[in-house]
Amino acid sequence: MQPFMSLLRKFICSIPTGYRCPSGCQNYWKGYRCHQERPHITRAPTVSSRTVHSVTLAWDSWSPERYPGVGSVNSYNISAWKDGSIRSSNKTTSASTTSMTIGHLAGYTDYNFTVTIVDEEGHNGQQSPSVTKRTCGVPELVPPPTVVSDVTGQKTTAQINITTKDMTEAVHRCDGFSQLKLSYEGEYGDNQTVEMTDVPVSKDFTIDKLIPYSNYTINISAVNNLNLEGPMLKMYTFTPEGVPPKMTPPEDVNRSHNSIDLRWEAPRPPGGIIIEYNISYGMGEYNWENSLKLNANTSWESVGNLKYNTKYWFRIRASTKTGDGEYSDALQARTVEGKPGPPTNFTNTSRSDTYLEFSWDEPVIRNGEMTGYKIKCSVDDKNMPEEVTMSARKYDVRINKLMSGTRYLCRLMAKTSAGYGDSSQVITWTKPAVPNDIEVTPVSQSILQRTISSITVKLPVKHYGEMYKYRIVVEKESKENASDLNDSKIHRLVSCQSVTDTDQLLCVAAELGTDDLGRPFTVGDNKTYGGYYNRPLEEGKSYNIYFGPVQTVDGITAQAYAALVKGVIPQKDDKNPDIAGAVGGVVAAVLVVAGLAIAVWVYMRRQRLGRQNPDSAPEPRMSLMELEKRVKDNEPSERPLSENSYMDNFLEPLYGNVEQGTDIPVGEIFAIMKTKSRDTLKAEYEKFPTVFTAKCTVGQKPENHTKNRFKNIMAYDHSRIALTPLPDDPHSDYINANYIDSYKKSKAFIAAQGPKPNTVNDFWRMIWQEHTPLIVMVTNLAENGKAKCAKYWPDKGSERFGIVSVTLKKKETHPDFTVRTLLMSVSNSPTKTVRQFHFTGWPDHGVPVDASALVRFREEVKSYQRKVEGRGPTIVHCSAGVGRTGTFIALDYLLDQAEVEGKINIFNLVQQMRGSRPMMIQTEEQYYFVHDVMLEELFCGTTTIPVQELQPYLHRLDQVDSKSGLSKLEGEFAVLQYMFVGSDDTNKAALDPANVNKNRVRNITPANGCRPYLSTPVDGGTDYINAVFIDGYRQGDAYIVTQMPLPDTVVDFWRMMYDHNSATIVMMNEGTKMDKTAAVYWPESGSATYGPFTVEVLSTYKSGDSCIVKEFELKNIKRTKEEPRKIRQFQLQGWKTSDPTPSSTEELLELLDEVQRWQQQSGNTTITVHCMNGAHQSGVFCAVSRILEKMKVEQQVDVFHTVKAVRINRPQFIDSLAQYKFCYTAVEEYARRFDTYANFQI
Repeated sequence: MQPFMSLLRKFICSIPTGYRCPSGCQNYWKGYRCHQERPHITRAPTVSSRTVHSVTLAWDSWSPERYPGVGSVNSYNISAWKDGSIRSSNKTTSASTTSMTIGHLAGYTDYNFTVTIVDEEGHNGQQSPSVTKRTCGVPELVPPPTVVSDVTGQKTTAQINITTKDMTEAVHRCDGFSQLKLSYEGEYGDNQTVEMTDVPVSKDFTIDKLIPYSNYTINISAVNNLNLEGPMLKMYTFTPEGVPPKMTPPEDVNRSHNSIDLRWEAPRPPGGIIIEYNISYGMGEYNWENSLKLNANTSWESVGNLKYNTKYWFRIRASTKTGDGEYSDALQARTVEGKPGPPTNFTNTSRSDTYLEFSWDEPVIRNGEMTGYKIKCSVDDKNMPEEVTMSARKYDVRINKLMSGTRYLCRLMAKTSAGYGDSSQVITWTKPAVPNDIEVTPVSQSILQRTISSITVKLPVKHYGEMYKYRIVVEKESKENASDLNDSKIHRLVSCQSVTDTDQLLCVAAELGTDDLGRPFTVGDNKTYGGYYNRPLEEGKSYNIYFGPVQTVDGITAQAYAALVKGVIPQKDDKNPDIAGAVGGVVAAVLVVAGLAIAVWVYMRRQRLGRQNPDSAPEPRMSLMELEKRVKDNEPSERPLSENSYMDNFLEPLYGNVEQGTDIPVGEIFAIMKTKSRDTLKAEYEKFPTVFTAKCTVGQKPENHTKNRFKNIMAYDHSRIALTPLPDDPHSDYINANYIDSYKKSKAFIAAQGPKPNTVNDFWRMIWQEHTPLIVMVTNLAENGKAKCAKYWPDKGSERFGIVSVTLKKKETHPDFTVRTLLMSVSNSPTKTVRQFHFTGWPDHGVPVDASALVRFREEVKSYQRKVEGRGPTIVHCSAGVGRTGTFIALDYLLDQAEVEGKINIFNLVQQMRGSRPMMIQTEEQYYFVHDVMLEELFCGTTTIPVQELQPYLHRLDQVDSKSGLSKLEGEFAVLQYMFVGSDDTNKAALDPANVNKNRVRNITPANGCRPYLSTPVDGGTDYINAVFIDGYRQGDAYIVTQMPLPDTVVDFWRMMYDHNSATIVMMNEGTKMDKTAAVYWPESGSATYGPFTVEVLSTYKSGDSCIVKEFELKNIKRTKEEPRKIRQFQLQGWKTSDPTPSSTEELLELLDEVQRWQQQSGNTTITVHCMNGAHQSGVFCAVSRILEKMKVEQQVDVFHTVKAVRINRPQFIDSLAQYKFCYTAVEEYARRFDTYANFQI
């Protein structure tokens, strides 16, 4: 159409019309007669290239042969049109130029471009047809790609698979892509930049060799053909859990003769949630015959039962639920010689009245080479003679110059290079001895009176010592015994009662004490003295009467006698008649006193028996203090029980006497709990009996004693599980287990004692017999070095337990619990499946730190219970089967009761459970715990919020509950204040006189179980610093929180930094020179020495608006070969200690970002955080850091439980509602950094 119109116009305009040109021809025709058309191009220019602000055009050169017009070309004029007007133009300088760039254009804008010829007269010809083209622009944001991550190979590395999409001109905004830029950075410092030149519309590519279980930030931007780079798309992803990397070898921190203490650092990066460590060791580099499995929270272990002076090889690996990591390189360490055990066969081989002889053998526990022995003997640990030392080859000794007839305690100790060890002891006596000269009263003064059957004599006065008794010997005179009482006769002495031939009478008539000396004594008065019968004498017979001191020691008697009278004949004698009367009066008085004493004793006994069960004597009752101590130690008391102990009603209140209104409506739980102080709950708990309240005769049978772990926890007869007896064993029906009701269901649970080695077979018989589909185990096999439960399942394959064969089919490991699927079979019966839910997050003593973990565990159990509904009862066991077992069953019951009835009754439930099994809910702490869990669950509800639901939840925080009058935010904080979450561990070290002045605030001190111990020695120093470990979300002991150092604790501060390998200091308080107690612990410039350390300031700079960063170099002066350590201090500016929170959340978030970047560079060591008192400001940092860490990993927010967790070791954290609200505000601000919450998705 265009060529036709051009020819038509040319024809019309060529028609002469006088001086005027035809209409439409004026602008493009020459002269006044309009008979010649000016040159022009009838084809549109082409675009050869373009930029953001320019376009390069090309066109055909004009010639009369090709295009219309008459004349010649002077130049070309190029124009850019927009909305009907010229926005830019340019003119060529030559008629031969056929391309040109026109600039000053707007970026990424459509223009119409034309070419006009300027002829030799300088006039413009007609415009060419236009071409439309868009200038280039900066590329747009890359469309969010699909991101999927997984682990690779041996699960030691991870990869991220990325699929781009919609990579079109709408993204590059020019002629195409030159490249796609991708970079990533992991939380552990790994990073890389990748440039891809091939950029199709959609493409799959992989980033490999990444770290498992790590946060990654991925940046993607497009670059177009003009090398213009678009904005960066920032994405966050988290790689899945893998296995831990190879650990560094453990460090031996202490050695003894039979143990080596190892310490290690958790693998960094961890590769996942560490669930356990495994230490393998042996006496050769390739001899790994021993291994230990350790809790993930452990960072040291004492490996015992080693041989003295022996080299051992140790290696360690970590494990996640995905698998085991690689073992570390081996550590070599040698045990030392220790003090030996006691010598064996230490025996008294010979003795006299002045010496003792001993022999012995070497100790069984040598712990080294023997270098000698030492013996010392003492009298009642007093009057210690000089020690006698012997060589290592001597095995006997004589101890001389001892006292006769004396009890000696002799101790023998062996010695190695480590010193003397424990002693063997022998208690023995030297032989008794008697005086050589015995003083007696002259015969003329000895006889006081005679009768026909007795002779009264006066006893000698002299006393020979406390060890002596005095005997009267009577001898009937005859021709055969005319000699004195010699040794031969003394050896034949017997009691007068045993003499049958009175003609040969030679016997002991009495044994008297010191008080009888100097007094009259009647020989033959027909009484007994000291066990010897004083038989009457025969009238008319002649007698010799002897007196002498006697010493009996260790079954040996030494005695010597002198004659009081000889040849005296019993006969009626009226001499001194008053003697008999005096003696008779004394005897009568004694009888009266004795009679009165007996009467009083009989009366009191009858009174006591009248209050008791007449059939059984009461047993001594354990003191309350002793009972409380055993309960607090989580060990049931083991006092023996009477056969009818359930009848001892007078000792304890029974249930029938307890009236307690303890219903708690769910809607009023907070108001009611506020009235229940710990003292109130303690008073409630003390109403429960501590003795049996029902018969347990089967459990008390002698044949079943060994089946009970504790003597006072047995199965009640009325609710016990009676096993089908085994053939030929009538007592095999007993197991320590009872039926327990759940809510609205009878016998839903079996509360059982954890199996003992001798009851494991019975345990499986019970599972089989009761058709149990589910076992809940709430103890570990061993805790604190004590066996808690025998292992009753195989780790792999099958194992037989009595008549039951058990096979492990599947094992699933979670952070707080493990699930095992087990198959059991008996003979030819069909196989049954039982699933064991093993909760491992219960501490050795006390209750779980995070109640929500136990509630989640219960939900897992409940979910499986619904699947196996209608089969057998669920078995729940711990160690004794009453404490943790009762706690778990109680929580299950109460949560169901609250849902159905809208109320709970904890007190009545405990009574009900104790009616079926003794001691359910075993400790006060467990009783408190049940109340705390119910308050937390029923009042606070779910506090774990998905990130996508964060905004609606934040809005609900301000809504006020009509019953409590509190907003949800205030309610959560009030519950935290009510709950006791602090450690109950002793803070004895903090209050020790040597340490008490190291505490800035007396009531903010660390418990021994959670404080960092100092090991670098300094003069006069202790292992104490006022600091506590705080767990992070994924790492135990992630933080050390301490106070601003005092002038006297600066050295301790650097000891802590060094001993615990911390490379990061976060200083939350402002430095103030006005407070003389706040010690500046770094030099202002250069270096300074603090105890054994030199600290040098390497650099100081400001990061952002509110953070000052200092880099230190720390050197141990005594370890010259050790590399200096780099430490960075991050000081937050602007938060006054008197203010509850920082002025803005942005300041804290910037600080967290800075700390995180340095942690990635420095190896994620423990972060040391301090403020003035070690709580007020430090707690906010730890809480917010842990909240955000969970948010990144799980895409969930839980401020409530995070604050509760960080307050465990320091209850003074988050000390106000303002700080608690600030935690939520910080989370909200952090989320706002991103356009959508989708960037948190894995």
